[in-house]
Amino acid sequence: MFPDVEVRGALGDHDTLPSIAKAQPILGFEPPHTWRAEAAKTAM
Repeated sequence: MFPDVEVRGALGDHDTLPSIAKAQPILGFEPPHTWRAEAAKTAM
């Protein structure tokens, strides 16, 4: 989508380009839910 943007680090199968990795230790942020949990709810 953005061919000229540098990708720093490896991306896994389920990773996204925007990351909360820096916010987690600095702000103590933990997401209240995951996309996998939400997807499982709608698949039922």
